[in-house]
Amino acid sequence: MVSNKVKRIVQEYSDISSKPDWVDALRLAREELKQVEDRAQILRESIATFETLVSSPAEPHVV
Repeated sequence: MVSNKVKRIVQEYSDISSKPDWVDALRLAREELKQVEDRAQILRESIATFETLVSSPAEPHVV
């Protein structure tokens, strides 16, 4: 997923040889990576919470 987005960004700038445009492309790629890393962290935390809930013994039900 990330690599496809980075490839797309690089392709958009591939015909441009000036340094500022490449710097901008790199900045955009870094921003995209940061967003993906943030989402991955949220998913890791959600999975850990779910695993904790699943592995904990069931609480007794009051009837």
